[in-house]
Amino acid sequence: MSRRRQQTRDRLLQDRAAALKASADPAVRPLPPPSPRLQSPSDQGLTIEQAAYRIRVQIFELSRSVGNALAAKELEQSTDVGALASSAARVSVYADQMIATVTDRYKPALDCREGCSYCCRKPGVLASVPELLRILHHIDSNFDPIARAALVQRAQAYALQMQGRDVNAPTKETVPCPLLVNERCSVYKVRPLVCRGYNSTSVEACRTAHDTGKGLVPIFALNKDVSDGATVGLEQQVTVLGWNDAMLDLGRSLNIALSASISDIEDATQTSGSLFAPSENKTWADELLTAVTKRAREFGIDSQTAPPPPAGSHPQ
Repeated sequence: MSRRRQQTRDRLLQDRAAALKASADPAVRPLPPPSPRLQSPSDQGLTIEQAAYRIRVQIFELSRSVGNALAAKELEQSTDVGALASSAARVSVYADQMIATVTDRYKPALDCREGCSYCCRKPGVLASVPELLRILHHIDSNFDPIARAALVQRAQAYALQMQGRDVNAPTKETVPCPLLVNERCSVYKVRPLVCRGYNSTSVEACRTAHDTGKGLVPIFALNKDVSDGATVGLEQQVTVLGWNDAMLDLGRSLNIALSASISDIEDATQTSGSLFAPSENKTWADELLTAVTKRAREFGIDSQTAPPPPAGSHPQ
């Protein structure tokens, strides 16, 4: 284990007890509904932009803390592949509840609808190892031989189409997720956290980005902050245990896993750079946390201790 990785693991081990304690703290539970009236940021000595980002940081840190704590609780007694998959399930339940709370609180004008699959037709969907294990278990339990064979073909097509390419590079091509069937996710109940938090407030922008490979899709950021924070928290516990904490390109990792033996998959959950090496992103969680911390400091916010947003405040 590298010195940097050991230092990270030691720091996260120190945080583990605090994370477990935090899971029982009312402060990490979903926020209560606000007053419908928008509080003036000037009352808090903040600009509108500062007030909005302050809320975003608080939501991210809240979700990171809870994701960390829930994973720690699940993995206290066992660290086999079943427990890893269960840890992803527990964190996903929290994320769904928190996203519902935040959406109800701020009532964003989301354009996401069942059957709209623009975001499912671009590469680069990332999943943690625990989430991949959960998806594989769902496939084994719910897909009949015909459905599984079709999935294998779609995963092979994805891997072939993405061979030698950067999954983050913009593309005009349609590169559908192997799990997309009839414009719907075939594993929707166990989809990754990043999919749970992604959203759009403009289907036209989604269409343009899909068709041209250009343009930005406007999103309601707080929902993504929930899923991002929860993912980082889950990944931090995987790091503590010394397991494979790389994020995986879902399409490529499915292609690999569906043709691998159970023992090979189990080995790959413990060591990065092996079976799943072609699909691994080893820096995503650290880079995201660093970016959030840096941005928070630019706004004069301590991302580790950001207080709850003032009642009635509203992100812009």
